[in-house]
Amino acid sequence: VVAAVVVENVSATTYTMCSSSSTGGYTTASTLVSHSGAGSTPYGSNLDCSFTVDVPSNYNAFLVITSFSLESCCDHLIIDGTRITETGTVQLESTSTVTFTTDSSVQYTGFSIDILFVGSAVVCADTTASFTYGAVFSHSNFGSSDYSNGLDCTFTLSDTTTVDVYCNSVDLESTYDTLYIEDAYSTTRQVTTETELSDLRGPLTFTFSTDSSVTRDGFKCLIRPSSSTTSWTYLDTYSDELSRSSESFDLSTGVIIAIVVGTLIPVTILLICCCVFCCAASQSHKDKHKTTSSVVTMSTPVVPMTTAQPLQPQPQPQPQPQ
Repeated sequence: VVAAVVVENVSATTYTMCSSSSTGGYTTASTLVSHSGAGSTPYGSNLDCSFTVDVPSNYNAFLVITSFSLESCCDHLIIDGTRITETGTVQLESTSTVTFTTDSSVQYTGFSIDILFVGSAVVCADTTASFTYGAVFSHSNFGSSDYSNGLDCTFTLSDTTTVDVYCNSVDLESTYDTLYIEDAYSTTRQVTTETELSDLRGPLTFTFSTDSSVTRDGFKCLIRPSSSTTSWTYLDTYSDELSRSSESFDLSTGVIIAIVVGTLIPVTILLICCCVFCCAASQSHKDKHKTTSSVVTMSTPVVPMTTAQPLQPQPQPQPQPQ
């Protein structure tokens, strides 16, 4: 759930929970309400309703919950598996389900959700895409990092609708880094600064090239049908959520990582085994030394030998005279 934002100039088809089943594919904008009279009269009891938001490829859907009043303990609004408890905005990247359930007692005035679809593409990550509302970015991580050197990227917005293009953020190295937009009539326009182009017949081709030195912020170009009254402010607000958070991951990068990981794992295991073996051997040696040192060797004391002396004759007593 992301922070709530202001929505401008949105004309919507209204869907009602328990009466409608899905958006039925892509629509520019629509509204989903809990029941007829949402916001003013109570919803029914014992409801168990589901509604599918169909999100086409290259689009994100923003569900802006503009009003919310449900019995907190027992009546539930769940969007894509997450229970909603207040107003706010939920961003969906793929087709998702909205579920509304109520119990048998206590009813409130329900909820209203604006469903807004915004497309996105990255010139140097995508080859082609089809949408009429959204944004085209120069590179992944637009807004947080510069584009790279040595780029030569071509992207086709394949929808044939006549659209307006507003490149509201353009920061390229002058002369050396270039952006060209070509329409269905092969009319090519170079974009070097903030530019608004009207009534371009699709498909449109974006060509972005950079040299080997000096990089800048890049560009963001907003797209809308020429017949639309949707404001650029509305598209700009939501497209900021769509700039991708990571660089594209190609096969060569994956192969390199796989080789590195595949090499490191057995080497690491071998080193661990060696360390364990060495530690065990070292401990065994220490234990053996300790045992040997602690044994007291009992030996017979050596008594100095002396040379035997010959026995001296004892004097015999002399007889006394009578």
